[in-house]
Order: sequence, then C-alpha cells, then structure tokens
Amino acid sequence: RQTGSGFRCLNCNDNTAGVHCERCREGFYRLRDRDRCLPCNCHSKGSLSAGCDNSGQCRCKPGVTGQRCDRCQPGFHMLSDAGCTRDQGQLDSKCDCDPAGISGPCDSGRCVCKPAVTGERCDRCRPRDYHLDRANPEGCTQCFCYGHSASCHASADFSVHKITSTFSQDVDGWKAVQRNGAPAKLHWSQRHRDVFSSARRSDPVYFVAPAKFLGNQQVSYGQSLSFDYRVDRGGRQPSAYDVILEGAGLITSSSLMAPGKTLPCGITKTYTFRLNEHPSSHWSPQLSYFEYRRLLRNLTALLIRATYGEYSTGYIDNVTLVSARPVSGAPAPWVERCVCPAGYKGQFCQECASGYKRDSARLGPFGACVPCNCQGGGACDPDTGGKSGREKSDQLLSRANLAKNRAQEALSMGNATFYEVENILKNLREFDLQVEDRKAEAEEAMKRLSSISQKGADASDKTQ
Repeated sequence: RQTGSGFRCLNCNDNTAGVHCERCREGFYRLRDRDRCLPCNCHSKGSLSAGCDNSGQCRCKPGVTGQRCDRCQPGFHMLSDAGCTRDQGQLDSKCDCDPAGISGPCDSGRCVCKPAVTGERCDRCRPRDYHLDRANPEGCTQCFCYGHSASCHASADFSVHKITSTFSQDVDGWKAVQRNGAPAKLHWSQRHRDVFSSARRSDPVYFVAPAKFLGNQQVSYGQSLSFDYRVDRGGRQPSAYDVILEGAGLITSSSLMAPGKTLPCGITKTYTFRLNEHPSSHWSPQLSYFEYRRLLRNLTALLIRATYGEYSTGYIDNVTLVSARPVSGAPAPWVERCVCPAGYKGQFCQECASGYKRDSARLGPFGACVPCNCQGGGACDPDTGGKSGREKSDQLLSRANLAKNRAQEALSMGNATFYEVENILKNLREFDLQVEDRKAEAEEAMKRLSSISQKGADASDKTQ
C-alpha cells in the first residue's frame, strides 16, 4: 500500500512488523538479521513487558531472574505480579536459613523447614531423603531404591542429559493419532522447522513421541518435560488430557493451562511440566510416589494434544525431556546412589546379590531378593531361582561331548554323511570356546544331532 512516504508492506509474515517487515513484532526477537523471529515467552508475572532484547532476555521485575523472568533470585521467594518477595531470613540477621530448605519466613527467629528437610538452618535432608533442591516443594527427594533401601545419597556418576526434538530436518520420529488410535497426518515445515497436524472434526488429534522419549526414564523423575506449542484458532479451552503419560499399566494426564483460561491464538508459548506426583505438578489422577516411579521406569506412551475443535491446527517444537546419563559433564544430583542391604546390589539396589534370587520374578527389580535354596548350596539364577549360568554351561558341555561321540559313531557306521556331522561338530567346537555366548547355537546343534545319535545307538544295539 502507498503512503505519503512511499510503500508499506501488508500482512507481514513470520511474526515481523514495520513498514518493510524489517523487525520482529512485540513479544518476538531474533539473534541476527534475516533469522526468523522467535517468541520471547516472557513470564506474565515476572517480566515488565512482553518484549525482550536481541538475545531473548526479558526485562525482569525486582527479585526475579531467568531469561524469561520465570523464577526468583536467591534470597527471594513467591513470584507474584509485584515480582519476588525477599526472604525473611535475609532481613533478620538472627535467621541464617538455607533458602533451598525453607518453606517460608522465619518464625520467632527459627527457620521453618520444608517437609523433607531438617536442621536448625533447614540445610539437610532427612535420613530417608536426598538432594536438597530449592525447586522441590518437599525440599528433598525420597530415596527410591525400588523399595529395598531407605538410605541413599546423590550420585556423582551421572551428568545432565536432555532428550530433545527440535525438528530441524524432519519429524524426528514423531507421529500423529486420533483419539481412537487411528493414524492422522503429521507435517513438517521446512520454513519454520516445526511439525503440525490438523483436524476437521472436533475429536482431538495427538502428537505421539518417538522411542527416545520412552522406555526407562527413571532418572527423569522430578525433572521437567517442556515444549513450544501454538494453535491457530482463538477461544479454545484446554482440557484435562492435553499431556498424557502411560506406562506400567498406569495413566496420568495434565492440562496446558489452569481451568477457565483460554489458549492464546497464534502465539507460541513454552509449556513446562514437572515429572513427579506432588499436587503442585497438576497430574491427574494423582499417583503415589512408587506408582509414578513405576510409570517412568516403563514409559510406553507420551502424547501431547495437537488440535482443539473443528478446523484447527496445532504446532509443536523444541520438545525437551531433562534426563541424565553415566558420563562426565554437568552433575545431575537428582540421581540417587543407594546403600543396599544384604541380598541386593547395583546403584539402585535393582539386582539380587550372589546367593539370592527373586521372590517373584514377575515383579522384576521391585521384587524382594531371598536366599537361594539350591541342594548342596551354591549360587542360583537371580531371576528364576534355578541353577546358575555356570552350572548350566557345564551341563551343556557334558551333553555336547556326548552328542559328539554319538555323531562320530553314526558317521563310522555309515548312518550319516561326513559333511553333515562335520558341520554340526563345527558349531559345537565354537560353543566350547565361547560357552556363555553360544548356548543357543549349541542347543540347536544338539537337536539336529538327536536323530543321527539315535541311528548310531540303534545300529550299536543291532550289532550286540
């Protein structure tokens, strides 16, 4: 459109604004010219405005910190519209409380500890808990250890690891399904580097996470799952099933926003969910501590709602699951190392020690370990209670040698061809060299020898 000072661009794309669409619109930023504009996602309570600088840093209110102004500075608490309130302990010189361990201001000069914290300064975890954490409403995390020990401490062997999908090249293994499980179309945007799915009907479509987000995610307990999401229709209400976790026969879900609120139209926001059973994490139904741990140990599905109502499209990007792995790097103190009682071993007391077996194999690492009851003593299989792997191998070797002798007898008496027997004996020789690795091959070879051996035995009986 022509103006008094030239032409003006209309309907700027990619969240840009200006006469020539030369800058990002309010609430967006970019690191360099020609980069796409990214959302600032400034916290509504902690930031002074919706805008941010070229690095994405929002302007924070007093006592507030973080790139998005979404948390309190050390020595402050309770984020509100006025910012964060300075801890009472910082104002009272008689109170020297650990900010990570207190639940509120000092009371008559004494620190008020969170439920799982102890000590005059609220600076220690209770004996059955570990990892003092300011972000934890309980203060510390209960020792898990599969229920076999109440004594643990923070592990020094794990570092922070983030499982991510940024969709920089493709859909990264994600899928889309309708509520009834039928597949839906999932699209990847080469321009915006995100994925999206659409629906014509009111039944919701869900984004389905790939395998790297599933399986044993035990070390993500208490950590966060986050993603960027936007929907292209206004007036849409969140539901109780916006994010769904399934595993170990359990299901729990959560909403993107508090009840009564409306999803922002066309605006990308970051949504973060804490992976624990605490009421403040807003999962429903609220699982018990061990139920939530069981779910994360065998996470079989992670679904994020894509569409809301008829003719809507949902977009998702930057999915991140905070995890840990046993390599050097930034410490992950939320991972425990258990002090195991007699009969158990492993970092999490997840294995039976030598001389013990599972009382119930179907419970896996949750099952109790009890002493073996082998006749004559000795070790047993920790899962089945049967003879140990070494004893099984010795038995297999004895049977293999017997089969060799029978096969050679059959060959000498003309009941088998040389090549038939030689091929089988080759497998058995390899088994002798690598007993533990070749059990299956040896068993198969002995099955094939059975008919030959029987012929040799029958021939021997006839000559006697």
